[in-house]
Amino acid sequence: MTQIASVIGRATKILNWFGVTIILTLLMVLVAVNVVMRYGLNLPIIWAEDVVGLMLITLIFFALSHCWIEDGHVRMTLLYDRLSGRGRAVLDVLAAGVGLFFWGVLFYQSLLDVSSAMKLHEILDVSGIILWPFRIVLSVGLLMLNLQFILSLIDALTKMLRKEPEV
Repeated sequence: MTQIASVIGRATKILNWFGVTIILTLLMVLVAVNVVMRYGLNLPIIWAEDVVGLMLITLIFFALSHCWIEDGHVRMTLLYDRLSGRGRAVLDVLAAGVGLFFWGVLFYQSLLDVSSAMKLHEILDVSGIILWPFRIVLSVGLLMLNLQFILSLIDALTKMLRKEPEV
């Protein structure tokens, strides 16, 4: 189990690194160049908005599972901090279970969307960019997030069912 978690963790870090380092850098350059072109030279890059949107999707969905691993998401700890270890584990099971359900449904739908986009040869109107590769990006990000939810759920259930008292 630890080996599986390690592989998933490494894959998550690689996707996050790619999103934050490569995609975010390209995104900043594209936006800056487009601003100069649009307002300085009155020659906007017509396809820039389409590409920026696709890059944001890539950045966000590649970073979601890393955010879960690092506990970087927003949480309210007023009640959580006052609970015992087992009480926290119960809330962790609930959070991971709800997350797995919600994001699992999204993952399933994203797989259907990949198939549909391929069959219909979906493209963006302005830029003509083919959409199915970005639907795959979304699906990969959601897969990694759901795998993290499963690992969190197993960990929280283990803590919740533990016999010895938590300190």
